[in-house]
Amino acid sequence: MNYLAHFYLSQQNPGVVVGNLLGDFVKGRHFEHYPQDIYRGIVLHRFIDDFTDHFPGNAPTKQRLRPVTGKFAGVAMDLIHDHCLALTWPVWSEQALPDFVEWVHAAIEKEKDQLSPDAQLLVNAMKKYQWLLRYATFEGLENACYGLSKRIPHQTGLENVPRLFEEHKVFFLTEFERFFPEIVRACSEKYANFVQT
Repeated sequence: MNYLAHFYLSQQNPGVVVGNLLGDFVKGRHFEHYPQDIYRGIVLHRFIDDFTDHFPGNAPTKQRLRPVTGKFAGVAMDLIHDHCLALTWPVWSEQALPDFVEWVHAAIEKEKDQLSPDAQLLVNAMKKYQWLLRYATFEGLENACYGLSKRIPHQTGLENVPRLFEEHKVFFLTEFERFFPEIVRACSEKYANFVQT
């Protein structure tokens, strides 16, 4: 799952949104100093990544991507999942995507003092270039794949993912629509356990 999906899976909790963002920047096990909801968001971020990586139903998607992306098939799948989520957004949310994105930006802005410098730079780019909204476009997928490929110091094949997606669009959308309800359910259960403890 990439940024849009992580935010969607944050249980409509602003602090959890921020924690889900920080999940890519906080290392190790000791992050108890964050406010409770941000802490929960970091934990949820790691849960989402682990669930997605190990969900058996995602194997066909990774197999379709592997000839193009090799060991980066999981990374490519995360980008495709965000694209699929944006394309099918009305299926999953009654809130319009632009309104959701505005809410996410406001949630992060409110807690900007909790962000590391690297996270703040990413948020600035996310807002400036409207990453979350542009995930719904082919150009947005292209930019996400190309940008990430440039940040990884290895040959990834990610730049070829948009073309592969267009060639097998029905396949990728179908696989996403099978997977996404499972992770929505799993995250709801995980969050419910947080609240009860």
